[in-house]
Formats: sequence, C-alpha cells, structure tokens
Amino acid sequence: MSSRGKMITCAVWVVLLIGMWAVAPVGAQTPAPAGQDYVVKPGDTLALIARRFLGEASRFSEIVAVTNEKHAADSTYAHIQDAGAIEVGWKLFVPGSAASPGSDKTPARIADQQPVKADPPATPGGGTDPARGKIAFSLYNLGREVYEVQIVNLGTGERWIVTDQESVSEPALSPDGQRIAVRGWDRYRGIETFDLYGKNQQGVSGQLEDSRPNWGSGDSIILGSQRESDRRWRLYKGGADNEIKWINNDKLVESLVGEAPAWSPDGSYIVYRGCDFSLNGCGIRTIARSPGQPQILTLESSDASPHWSPDGRTIVFMSKRSGNWDLYTLPVDAQGRLAAGAEPKQIATDASNECLPAWSPWGDALAFVSDRSGAWAVYIMRPDGSDVRKIADIGGTYDPPPWVPEVGGRGVTNEQISWSK
Repeated sequence: MSSRGKMITCAVWVVLLIGMWAVAPVGAQTPAPAGQDYVVKPGDTLALIARRFLGEASRFSEIVAVTNEKHAADSTYAHIQDAGAIEVGWKLFVPGSAASPGSDKTPARIADQQPVKADPPATPGGGTDPARGKIAFSLYNLGREVYEVQIVNLGTGERWIVTDQESVSEPALSPDGQRIAVRGWDRYRGIETFDLYGKNQQGVSGQLEDSRPNWGSGDSIILGSQRESDRRWRLYKGGADNEIKWINNDKLVESLVGEAPAWSPDGSYIVYRGCDFSLNGCGIRTIARSPGQPQILTLESSDASPHWSPDGRTIVFMSKRSGNWDLYTLPVDAQGRLAAGAEPKQIATDASNECLPAWSPWGDALAFVSDRSGAWAVYIMRPDGSDVRKIADIGGTYDPPPWVPEVGGRGVTNEQISWSK
C-alpha cells in the first residue's frame, strides 16, 4: 500500500475511534467523586470544616454522610456517630462544592433538609418525650482561642456553630426559636442578635460589660452589666431601638444590685441574683417589671443562674450550698414571692458539678451542663431529677487560660444555656 493510502486508512481509524468514544455509555466513563481527604486538626469542628471547604457551616452533615459511606469500604476513614465529637487525627472525606468558602449566600437550613417531627414521640412509660426543641450552649475553643455558641436540634440531632466569624458566648434563644442573643467579645462588643445561622446581625447594646441576655416576648431583652463607674452589677432592658434602660430606674432604690436576670412567663416580674447595695445579703431575688422593692427568696451567696418555669410556679437555680454545684427548685406565687412554707429542693445530687439550668419551653424538663462524665456535656432531666440523659458533649472548656485578654479567668458561672421551640 502506498504511503498516501496508509495515511487515509489511519485517518479513517481515528475518526471511527473518536465516534465510538463520543457515543460510549455515560456510565462507562463515571468520574471519581469530587472532594478531598482531610485529617482533623486541634480546634476543628465539623461545622468549621464545612464552612472552610463547602462555604457554609450548616453543611457539615454532608461530610458525615460521605465519610461514613467511605468507612464502610475503607476503615482508615472515620466512622462518625456523634457530629459534635470528632477527634484529632481522624481521616474525613470532604465532598466537592460549588459554593466558595466564605460565601454570603443564605445557607440551606438543616431543619429544611430533615424536618423536625411535628409530634414528639411518646415515652415508653407514657407522656411526651422531653427531648424536643433546640438547646443553645457556649464553649471556649482552646484551638481557635475564641468563644463559640452552638445549637443542637433535639428532634433531628443536628448540631452547628451559630457563627465562626467572631467570639460570642452566653446564648439566649428567642421564645419562637428563630433568633439568638449572645454576648460579643471582639467584632461586636456587647449584646447582639442573629438568626440561628449567624446572619442578619442586630446590635442590642454596645458595652463589653453587658452580659447574660434573657429574651422575653417580642424584642424585650434584659441583661446584667457592670457599666456604671462603681462597677456594681445592675439590671437593664434593651430593645430593637438600641436604647438601654436601667430597670427600676429610681435613684432612691439603691438596693437593686443584681445580675443574670430572667423574665417570668408573663413578663411582669424578673428573677435575678441580687445583693444589697453594700454587696451583702446576696441570693435569689425577684422584682416587678415596674418600679418596686425586690423580694428576697434566698440568702445563700452561692445561689446563681435562676430561671423561671413556663407555668410561673417554680424557679430553678444552681448553688454550692452542698459543697459542689448542684441544682435546686423553689416554688413561688403569682407575684414572684416565696410560696407559703417553701424551701429550696435539691434535684441534682451527683458528686459532680451540675450548672446553668434552663427550663424547656413546655416545662416538662430541665437542661443543664455537668462534668459528671469527666468532661463538660449538656444533659436534660425531668424537674424532679429523674430521666437524666446526655444530649451533647461540649467539646471545649469553660475555663479560658488566665492570660487570654478580657476572658482569661472566666468560668462556668459566667455562662448560660438556653432552650426554645
């Protein structure tokens, strides 16, 4: 065959091969899944990894799903059973994403991907399972050297960081469960609010000393602060207009010194940890929303972090009156006064520390943090102390190193948790 004939024959074969490749079944050329391996480093959480690689912290469940799928075929990949508890050195697989890291696009909410059950399941012994709604808690992340607030959805098990763009703590969920108030430590210094995924920020107060917000009906947020020149704790009310007003603004009532306030269910009264103006006689007190004299409920100086039950009949608080931090309940009447013959009832008797109590929105359970397992974790239980369940490991500390500016030396007593629908 002539060289011209050989060239024509080769050209025909090339055309045929190209045509065969073009019409080959798509399945024959399936590309490998896009993504990459990632080894967990100190200070990592799944939400932080998701934000870094997928653009949104709320997409951490995608990492869980694909890593567990790979683990089934290759045991070098981690098997993630608790999204809030990953360990340094674990091998994960992060799927590819069209979203760029740091995207400002509104995230797909976890609740939208896996809807919360409309009707809570019945417990084996009858009644309604108390594990429903959302609990917000804070922790100090030693790896990142910042405070962060996380939310766990009890109905679905999802857990995420509200914002990793700044250091925030002391969370308070709004009654409808749509927004969260926090204490900001750096980019915004004071009390601010977000939606549950750290967007639509609004300032409430601009003083770093403002702390532990509590959200009543509407936009009514109360807080404690040492903003006055004498550095005594006092109670304030703030709203959407950013105006902060001193509660019980009567200069003659100097005895109103207090912190960690919480609304009564109807918004008529406030419970708080208070002292007299000389900082003596400290304990749990209540006061009417309008100017008036405080009602003294306890005179134990370690009593702290009070919270009113949804039916208005019981106040829960933490105290060291037994030697370590435990939880107590105290019955009150409709005016926030001690019920006749009432005495504090200890409902947590474990040898560990039980702190930061918060009522469920339905009044059938309490949330709290405890170190009973050797590390801080969030638990729930019935108001009588029964049916204790661990909800989530904190995954951080409540004791920032003492050399960290402004927050060094703070502890669990400076924090709070919150439970909403």
